[in-house]
Amino acid sequence: MKVVIACGGSGGHLYPGLSLAATLREQRKDVETIFVVTRKPLDRKIVGKEKMVLALPVVGMPPIFSWRFPIFLIQLTYSFMLCLAWMIRIHPDIFVGFGGYVSGPVILTGVLLRKPTFIHEENLVPGRANLFLSRWATRVGVAFEETQKFFRRPVIHVGNPLRKDLAPLQPAEAREALGLKRDHFTLLVMGGSQGAHRLNRAMVELFERFPHRERADLQLIHLAGEKDALWVEERYRSLEVIARVYPFLQRMGEAYSAADLVIARGGAMTITEIAHFRKVALLVPLALARNHQGENVRYLARHGACLCYEEESIATESFLREILSLKKDDARRKVLSETLASLCPNRSAGRLAQEVIALTQKETAHVA
Repeated sequence: MKVVIACGGSGGHLYPGLSLAATLREQRKDVETIFVVTRKPLDRKIVGKEKMVLALPVVGMPPIFSWRFPIFLIQLTYSFMLCLAWMIRIHPDIFVGFGGYVSGPVILTGVLLRKPTFIHEENLVPGRANLFLSRWATRVGVAFEETQKFFRRPVIHVGNPLRKDLAPLQPAEAREALGLKRDHFTLLVMGGSQGAHRLNRAMVELFERFPHRERADLQLIHLAGEKDALWVEERYRSLEVIARVYPFLQRMGEAYSAADLVIARGGAMTITEIAHFRKVALLVPLALARNHQGENVRYLARHGACLCYEEESIATESFLREILSLKKDDARRKVLSETLASLCPNRSAGRLAQEVIALTQKETAHVA
């Protein structure tokens, strides 16, 4: 069984695709996966160990009246023609898309070749690509039950598939594995798979305000991205803050396990992972045009599952007081973490894999 998985552009799209591929291979020995990603270095870095990876030159859609829009259409058309040529030679059995503009050429190729197509929406509010592709997709899967209202055809609630390497550890052991003190209150700071410059700068400015007596028993794990890791580490060192700064970290199971409090963006996969480890989340969503992160975070905040902050409010006294308050309040942290876990239940990639296999089997039976 040959499965095409379109999942490029960000870690939030890539990791669910990798999780699905690993689960499919566990359930069926005859599975062969073909990954279709963008030409971003991050995509190659994350899926580099896969046997077959095809990279398309597609980029995100700019505003229609922008001078870049004609270039986008040319790249999209070229990507579709490349994808179609590849797939005619490969003869896949099913096409799966995890959102983002790399899914467009892939799912449309599957429709043209009259193969089963499955799209997965990880955010509360669907992206433009998935809304457009849902008109022709054989099946649509969503992470949040509330997302079903955005689609005209029936959808299934499958949750967000977690990556296979996210095994919980004892907090003290995880901290020791990362070279931290076993008994210190630990913050995990991350701005996504590519880091976040403004979040990095704001956190450093925050710790410049932090009273020295309050950070004596506090430590950080900070995922700062390739461009910022060095200067962030140097600033923490000058402030005498106990910190482990990484440009990118594969051992996320250790990082989540070690943390008492997570300061992060509002990506759907990040939220799912925080919920899986039952951690307290202070979320700072990116403010973008369609603002998927903002919708995700506001939904959780309305239900008392996280604390939501705007980017400009991080390096302030109120944010500092919030951290110190949570540090001292075990009961409040427990309520926040358990509420988040209840709203984002841990669903393995098994359900998604079963749906993909079922669609393939229906196609085989129809052809027979």
